[in-house]
Amino acid sequence: MTLRSTPKQYGMIAVLLHWTIAGFILAALISGFAVDAIGKSAQEILIVHIFAGIMAALLTLLRIIWWLVIDTRPLALSGHSKWLVNIIHFLFYVIPLGMALSGLAMMFFSGAADQLFSSPSGPLPDFDLFRPKNPHILGSRVLLGLLALHVCAALYHRFAQKTPMRILYRPKANN
Repeated sequence: MTLRSTPKQYGMIAVLLHWTIAGFILAALISGFAVDAIGKSAQEILIVHIFAGIMAALLTLLRIIWWLVIDTRPLALSGHSKWLVNIIHFLFYVIPLGMALSGLAMMFFSGAADQLFSSPSGPLPDFDLFRPKNPHILGSRVLLGLLALHVCAALYHRFAQKTPMRILYRPKANN
């Protein structure tokens, strides 16, 4: 596998970014829902959530720069599914960035950043009182739906259409 993508498969850098971002997004979603469920005593989990969200956003920015400046994405599917793939990929770039901005705004307006990273820290503020909470929650739900759709589409292409998964596919070397 080469560092850069070819028309038929993703390169090593794109694959590494894909799975690293996926891991951070999953960590951010799981920890975010845990913070919501636990409430004001979830300081440690919120720190994990903040770190995972910031890393997902920074790596998403790196991925956008990678595609625009250095690499090209493999050819997408043709026909009616091409526009759907492009919309989903666009949302996978925009939503993590928007969630990072709304999360940082919540931390700023609530004063939670000072509270989390100083000692001793008390109970977390009520994030429901701050406007950035609504787009943050909406983004998490849309992102969860996109992830489910993305996984289902990958499994459909792999098993129903018997298409090699380009994100994982490594062609055999010529002898």
